[in-house]
Amino acid sequence: MQAFSRTFAGWPRRVALFCVLIFSLYSVSASAQEYRASVTGTVADQTGAAVPSAKVTLHNQATGVEAIVKSDAGGDYALNYIDPGTYVLSVDASGFQHWEMRDLKLDTAQEVKVNVTLKVSGTSANITVVSGEDAVLETANADVSQLFDKKDMSELPLADSNPVMVLRLLGGGVWTGNPYYSRVFDNGAITAFQMNGVPGASSFYLNGIPDNGVDSTFTSINTYTRMAFVPPTEAIDQVKVLSQWYNSSDGNTAGANVNLNTKSGTNTPHGALYEYFENEALNANTFKANLLGQRRSEQRSNHFGGTIGGPVMIPHIYDGRNKTFFFFFLDNVLDYTPSPANFTVPTQKMRGGDLSEICTTGFVNGICSNPNQQIYNPFSATATSGGHVIRAPFLNNQIPSNLINSIGSKYMTYFPLPNIPGAAADGSVNYYSPDAQTDNYHAWLLRIDHYIGTNQHLAADYFQSHRVNGINNWTQAVDGINPSSASYLIDNHGFGITDTVTLSPTTVLDARLGFNRYEQSYNSAAMGFDYTSLGFPSSVVRQFGAPAYFPYFTSTDFSELNSRSILDRPGNIYTAAAAITKSFGSHLLKFGYEGTLYRINAYSPGNNNGTYTFNGNFTSQTDTSATEFGMGIASLLTGLPTSGSIDVDASYAGQSLYHAAFVQDEWKIMPRLTLTAGLRYEYEGAPTERYNRNARGFDLTSANPIQAGAQAAFAASFPNGLNVGSGLPVKSSLSVLGGYTFADSQHRSFFNTDYAVFMPRVGLAYTVHDGTVLRGGVGLYKIPWVTTMDNYAGGNLAGFSQTTTMVPTINNGLTFDANISNPFPNGVIQPTGSSLGLTQNLGQGATFFPLNPLTSYAMHWTAEVQQALPDKLVADVVYVGSTGWHISNNSNLPGAVPEQYLSTMKTRDTNLISELTAQVPNPFQGLLGSTTVNSTSLNQSSTTSVYQLLGAMPQFTSVTETVFNASFNYQAMEARLIRRFGNGYSFNVLYNWSKDIQRSGFNNDFQVLPVRSLSPYDVPNHLTATFVAELPIGRGRKWLNTLPGWADAFLGGWQATGMYQGESGTPLDFGNVYFSGDPQKLHFNYKHSLIGTGQPLIDVSGFYLPTAPGGGSWSSSAAMRADSRINLQYNVRYMPNNMGNTRSPIQNVIDLAAKKKFRVSDRLSVETSANFINAFNHPWFSSPYTTPSAATFGTLDGSQRNTPRFIQLFAKVIF
Repeated sequence: MQAFSRTFAGWPRRVALFCVLIFSLYSVSASAQEYRASVTGTVADQTGAAVPSAKVTLHNQATGVEAIVKSDAGGDYALNYIDPGTYVLSVDASGFQHWEMRDLKLDTAQEVKVNVTLKVSGTSANITVVSGEDAVLETANADVSQLFDKKDMSELPLADSNPVMVLRLLGGGVWTGNPYYSRVFDNGAITAFQMNGVPGASSFYLNGIPDNGVDSTFTSINTYTRMAFVPPTEAIDQVKVLSQWYNSSDGNTAGANVNLNTKSGTNTPHGALYEYFENEALNANTFKANLLGQRRSEQRSNHFGGTIGGPVMIPHIYDGRNKTFFFFFLDNVLDYTPSPANFTVPTQKMRGGDLSEICTTGFVNGICSNPNQQIYNPFSATATSGGHVIRAPFLNNQIPSNLINSIGSKYMTYFPLPNIPGAAADGSVNYYSPDAQTDNYHAWLLRIDHYIGTNQHLAADYFQSHRVNGINNWTQAVDGINPSSASYLIDNHGFGITDTVTLSPTTVLDARLGFNRYEQSYNSAAMGFDYTSLGFPSSVVRQFGAPAYFPYFTSTDFSELNSRSILDRPGNIYTAAAAITKSFGSHLLKFGYEGTLYRINAYSPGNNNGTYTFNGNFTSQTDTSATEFGMGIASLLTGLPTSGSIDVDASYAGQSLYHAAFVQDEWKIMPRLTLTAGLRYEYEGAPTERYNRNARGFDLTSANPIQAGAQAAFAASFPNGLNVGSGLPVKSSLSVLGGYTFADSQHRSFFNTDYAVFMPRVGLAYTVHDGTVLRGGVGLYKIPWVTTMDNYAGGNLAGFSQTTTMVPTINNGLTFDANISNPFPNGVIQPTGSSLGLTQNLGQGATFFPLNPLTSYAMHWTAEVQQALPDKLVADVVYVGSTGWHISNNSNLPGAVPEQYLSTMKTRDTNLISELTAQVPNPFQGLLGSTTVNSTSLNQSSTTSVYQLLGAMPQFTSVTETVFNASFNYQAMEARLIRRFGNGYSFNVLYNWSKDIQRSGFNNDFQVLPVRSLSPYDVPNHLTATFVAELPIGRGRKWLNTLPGWADAFLGGWQATGMYQGESGTPLDFGNVYFSGDPQKLHFNYKHSLIGTGQPLIDVSGFYLPTAPGGGSWSSSAAMRADSRINLQYNVRYMPNNMGNTRSPIQNVIDLAAKKKFRVSDRLSVETSANFINAFNHPWFSSPYTTPSAATFGTLDGSQRNTPRFIQLFAKVIF
């Protein structure tokens, strides 16, 4: 720090203190995206000789703020960190005429090169150059980007006033989220896209400060699933997307960099009030609802707010014109979205134990004539051969009152009564709820800009938003409790501070601080529920954890009353960055430091009050009988869950550090040729948990402590080895290797960090002549870790969290050891922490992240030609390449059963399945821990399957490891034609052709290398277009421009705008299925006349056998689908993945808007518009069903991914 202080000695004190503060904050955030522009160039005379010490002034036409530098000895100048806006660039030098360029428009993150030629004074009048056509092309760097300015924000029909919707227009971008959602608070859906084949998310910035919501998928930028704060379009100045970039100052992602830049205040106060309105009367119906003859759902939405900006003025105290400005917006959304649904609820008779309605064929001597609809007494079981049981029937399906459990009876009262006339005779699907989701969203932002002379600019903003989403409210209150009602809340707030100081004519310091907190929570309306009111004994309630909420009872026979868990997950991002830009000669050198501190604190108690499933296992005739509707209700009434469990889950408090340093040189080799070369270093620290409640790797080789005992039991049971079956190798011995390893005070991180991550990047820009630029570059990028903290710490890691399994019976219901009144008679197992070591999680699944993961990299390269054309046209053609290696992948190899034991038959291998599922003596019985610690069947049961013992780690039911052997290769050609606005119209057309190939995923657990296939996001053709067109009628327009005021109010001021999105479908995967033909010849026929008819859109014959099992033809299509021979299991998969010849339906959607502008006075105007989202109501259909055993196989039922047409009416008052 002393060396640091000496380095900055002599600088302004406020700058030094600010920088000390930044660098002392070792916990800082993701790479701060540079959103400001720069202007560079050379000042020369008419002979080409450099003009040193020329005064170069950049004047902001809106704020009056100026930036001033002088050219160096070589005539070079550089104006850096300039806010986007419209400027006047002027140059003055002794002995030369004044030179001026007006209306120089600088966009977000734009690098503009302006070379100036000065004439000797006295030869003519001052030179004035209008910039219109001069700064069109990117001549200073090789980045591939797309800009959307405030005119785009204002004019394009962006659904729900959401600026992020422009991301759907990107070349190389593939939407991976749910396109149905487009509101500013649909944070996850609107920002879920993949750029240029790179797996994982992109990074988002607000005014250059990271704007990412830390979610449960924690550690780094790649695992962000959402943008935290989204301003409305009315507050946005520009959106800049860098899809490929070669600037070493940016990093911590290999995807796109998306920067939203808000408006700023100017010398003249400006503001607006706006509202968007929508309801079902303006909307079209969905394709499927039309097919079914259903009415449009009710829908209401009001989106309203206001903006204001100007100079900070305090009468008689402070005049902020030309130096201090503010901008403020307030945004509100009130949404009502119906979620009507059908449910199954018990009838009035059923609640009292009379289940006679279930028998739809009548009773004979008290027995239902349809044996599948007869209910049996679970307490009447008698033993039969083979350990099975048989039960006596309840006469007339009526349960005697003395057998009805009080908890089950009371639980029934919380269901509403059936309300669907003519529902199924057995009582299923008998209740309709017009339930609706409600959303209340409020957000605001305040931005302050302050200029200290011409050498320092301070900018600060603070924002916050709050969303309350009321959901799942389909029941009514009983005793003051509405069990289904819940709310989802998101709170977000943050700030950003930027200080830019010109230290000398050639040196600029830029420093930033930022903070963002994004918190999600779920809350049940039944919080604090009193379990004793339901009939639970106090001794049982004391076993339950806090908080208490309405119990989870599930069944196939009734709808679940409580479907939401409790969750609180706040995530914080602390940011800081500093960079110095130094120009000398033909070089512009930039170096700096960036960093991150991510923190997430989360608590989800899971099923801390227990979850219980009631199916018909104990109320059917035998323990092998099929269960039918009604038997689960009988199980609830008799208090006998089929299964259940209770959780004791820990919270977690995680942290991860990120540091980066970079250096970059922009070398103007000659006036038309610029080379950018840089090197970036990144340190991405592995996460830690505050109390070391996390696993740290996994031991794959050490003998598990139970190995000796298990081997002895195996040898005693199988003295000649385990004979798997005829023709299969005998398993001669049992190895029990490996287990979890845990963090401690000396080794806290989840895994070891790679310290050697250096990423070189090079870009080249060559101006062939004033209208043609060739650009290209290549760069290396680190793909951040993809780890889900939830899997390795706190709530979901056994040891620090614990699940106790309910065991109702161990003899198929001959006797019962637990019921709903006493579900855990042996108590609730408490977490053991890391004390069990390698014996942790035995008898359960194991999921782990390696101790020494490989670093994931991506390499991007581009070659581009950009051509300026007449009439404000720019043509652009880009070749884009991207490849990645060491990409994370989930593998089940550590615990896999060897290939030699799996079937290679194309049909179901019944004999092999029987051999693998055969029950044999269990060598692990009683070895995995006492039943109070390990209640798994592998620990308690006397038998287990042959298949379980064949695995490489048979002490676990499965073993999943994150490995780093996946890769991708993306190639694309992008062609774009842009017409900048002029003469009343503009347009932007982009076509992207691409191929995205990956090696990812495994067809079989035993595979070492992933499968090569098309990416599931491969979209070979992507076409987007936008246009803005003013109708040439009325005042200020081409025709009828002398209309009187009253006529112009009707005929003048109209314009039309539109957006088009069209793209190919993505590859489909049928999974591990039987198929007898050539998979490459499969094709879907998406004719509208076939959609929703139940007819397959593909030739399905190859997915079924031509004859029935006994020979001959099939009796029905249902019998063909139910053929067990096509139900593959324990086999080597041969069906290809992600086939390009079978794709999901295409997207073909147009959004339009009609807008009318009224000018009331010079300072007051009104705009009204109607936005027609999906104007021609083209459905973007969901993928067809791909499960051959389902009756819907190969069909499309008419469900769609996008919204039907909806119309948003908009009004805005501008002052």
